[in-house]
Amino acid sequence: MKKNLIVQFLKEKNRNVYDAIADEYATIILGWKINLLKRVIEVDLQRHTGEEVKLNYFSLCKAVKKFKRKFPGSEKKIQTTPLANSKYDFKDAHELEEEAAIPGSFKLK
Repeated sequence: MKKNLIVQFLKEKNRNVYDAIADEYATIILGWKINLLKRVIEVDLQRHTGEEVKLNYFSLCKAVKKFKRKFPGSEKKIQTTPLANSKYDFKDAHELEEEAAIPGSFKLK
């Protein structure tokens, strides 16, 4: 969608214009926080159209949240490995195989 159409829709206060903004800026939505994203979009729209644009923070948040729900695999996920999950294995003394284990003590393995 052309950015001058987005500015026109913002001025007319059309519904779902923030969804169109989220679709237009999909490449940077996932990597930026909402405050920075709002400022970047405002500056980009002003640079392309020459008109000053003010975005509503809460409407943009709602559109970004809706965009992330629409594409659930696109969010950043923390990669865990089996080694990371079993890094700390707590065992009591009676669970250890050593004969010299003191009851009530434990070791990290």
